[in-house]
Amino acid sequence: MNFIKKVSVGTRSKQESILLNIKVPRGNETKLIVFAGKNRSGKSHIINHIDRSIKEHNANANKSSQDGFTPRRSSVAVELQDPNLSCKNVFLLNDLDYVLKKFTYIPLGDGRITNDEASNIENICRQVLWEFIGKHLRDKHANEFDKKKWLADKSYRFDYCANINPDKLYKCDGACEVTRDLESITNGHLYYRYNNATKNIELHLRYFDGQIFPNPSWSQGQRALFFYLCFICYKEISILLIDEVETYLHPQYISFLCEKIKQTIPQAIVTTHHPHVIFSKLIDQCWYVELDEPKCIEPELEIDFEKRSRAVLPTFSRKIVDLESDFEKVSMTYKLFDGYDNNLLRLSQSNSLALSESVLRSFAKAFNYGAVQHKNSNKPDLQNDKLADFIKRKLSSQSGKRLEVLDLGAGYGRTFFEVSKLPDVKNNIRWSFWEPFENVREELGKLIEQDSNHVEIINLEANILTSYYDLVVISNVLHECNPNDFAQIINRAAQAVKGDGQVVIIELYPLLHPEKYAVPYCESDMKVILRKSGFDVESTSLNIKNSSVSAYWIKATKNPQKIVTSEGVKEAVLLQWDYILENTCGDYKGKPEITEPEHVVQVMGELTTIASIQSFF
Repeated sequence: MNFIKKVSVGTRSKQESILLNIKVPRGNETKLIVFAGKNRSGKSHIINHIDRSIKEHNANANKSSQDGFTPRRSSVAVELQDPNLSCKNVFLLNDLDYVLKKFTYIPLGDGRITNDEASNIENICRQVLWEFIGKHLRDKHANEFDKKKWLADKSYRFDYCANINPDKLYKCDGACEVTRDLESITNGHLYYRYNNATKNIELHLRYFDGQIFPNPSWSQGQRALFFYLCFICYKEISILLIDEVETYLHPQYISFLCEKIKQTIPQAIVTTHHPHVIFSKLIDQCWYVELDEPKCIEPELEIDFEKRSRAVLPTFSRKIVDLESDFEKVSMTYKLFDGYDNNLLRLSQSNSLALSESVLRSFAKAFNYGAVQHKNSNKPDLQNDKLADFIKRKLSSQSGKRLEVLDLGAGYGRTFFEVSKLPDVKNNIRWSFWEPFENVREELGKLIEQDSNHVEIINLEANILTSYYDLVVISNVLHECNPNDFAQIINRAAQAVKGDGQVVIIELYPLLHPEKYAVPYCESDMKVILRKSGFDVESTSLNIKNSSVSAYWIKATKNPQKIVTSEGVKEAVLLQWDYILENTCGDYKGKPEITEPEHVVQVMGELTTIASIQSFF
C-alpha cells in the first residue's frame, strides 16, 4: 500500500506553502487524522484536493516529480511514501446528502455511465449495496447464486428477485457484519423486502414493540451510519477521506463510526467541527485550520457576475496547527464557537458549575458512604449469582435439610434479597442477620417483615450461636475494617460456622469509589490473610463487563490442624498492610501525569488507602 506522508497547503498570498507531516501506518497499525476548524477555513478544500491530486498522480504515466509531490491541485499537493507508485483504493465521501437522497432503497438497475466509473459515488453506492444484499439473498432464497452475475448483470438481478415473495419481510443474517453492527447500535432488527411494483429491494427496521420502519422513515443518522458501514465493509479502502464525518450523527454514533474506521481502514483523514471527534481517544493526529481573514470592507451595491466569480482562493494567509495536547484542543475548540454568543457563554458557565459539583460529589463520597440496598431486577447481581449457585450445590448435598446462613455485617440485607430472587434457594434457607449499626438494623427490620419465616435479626453479637451455621457470609465488609475489627469478624465467623461449613467472603477490587477509612484488598491479599489466620481457601474471580473493577469471592474452610484466633488474624492483617502500603506508595510515587477523569478516582483511592493505614497507627 502507498500512504500519504506529507500534505502541502498554500494560498495565493505571499505566504509559503504549509507542510504537514501526516502520520503513516506501520505494519498492522491504522491512523485516523482529523482536520478541524470553522466553516470556510479550508478543511473541505484541503480534503477534496488531496483526492484530486492523488487521482491526477495515478493517471500520470510518468510518476516522477521534482519535489516528490503529486501534481498540485489548487495549492494542495501530497507526498506519498513511494512517489514512483500509484496510490490505489483511495475513497472520498464528501456528499452524504446526495447519497441519502439517491438511495432510499437498493436499486437493481445500473446507474449512469461516467468517464470515471471507479470514483463515481453513485456507482460505488450501488456496488456496496448489491454486495450487502447479495449475501442475504444467496443464503435465503436459492441454492444457485452467481455473485459475479449478480454484481455485473442487471437482467440477472431482476430475474433472481422476481422469484422472491413480495408480501414477506425477510430477516437479514445476524452473522453479517453490517447487520450486526447496525442492529447493535439501533436496538432494532434489520429486514429486507422485494418491491415488485418498483423493482427494488427495501430495507426495514423492526423494533421490540413490533413497529416496522422502512429505510425512508429511518432517522438521517441511522441511514448515514448504514451507508458508512457498507462502504467500510464492502469497499476495499487503503485511504479514506470523509468531509464532516459527524454529519447527522449523535455522539454515540460518532464514536461507533470512528472505532469502526480505526479498526478497519489503514489511513483515514476526516474533517470535523465536533469536539466529540477532536477529543476522541481514537484520533492519532488533529490539525486545526484557520484563516487570517480581514474584516469585511464596505460592500458594493452592484457587482458583475464575472467579477464575482474570479476569486477562487483566498488572498490572505492560512494557519494550520497540530494539536498535540488536550489543552491545545480545548483552546482551539472554543474558536469553533462565537465568543460573543451570550447564551453559549452562560451555558459554558453552567456546565463548569455542574462539573465542579460533580467533582465535589466524588470527593464527598469518600467521606459519606454506607450500606447499599439490593437492585430492583429479576436476577441476582453478578457477585450474588455465584453465591446462589454455591448455595444450590450445598443444598443438594444436604438431602433436603434446610441451610442455616449467618450474614455478618448484613447492612440492608442486600445479599439475602439478591440470592432470594431464586425461589429454590429462598425456600430452603434460614438467614440470620448481624448488623452492628442500630439505625441500619432498624431499617433492615422493616425490609424483611414479609420474609419473617426465612429470616431473623440478631441484635447482640453475643447471641450468635457457636458451631451452628452451615454458611457464614461476609459481603463487602472487610475493606472497611481496621485490623482489630477485621480480626473480630473473622474470629466470630470461625466460631459460628460448623466444622464442615464454609465462610464466604465477597469483595470488589479496586473499590467503585474511594472511602475514607477503607483498605481495598485484591484477591491474593485476602487469600494470604486467611491462610495465615488458619483457613484453607478457594477463590473465584468475577470479571464485570465494561468495568475496570473486578469482583471475587473466597470460600474459606477451617483447617483442622490450626486454631483461628483474633490475635493471629490481626497479625496477618498488619503484615499484609505493610505490603499494601509499600506497593500503594510506590504506585502513587510513580504516577504519570493525570490526563483522564478515571485517573483522579484512581489517585484518590491510593491516597485514602495510604491515609487509612497511617491513621490506624
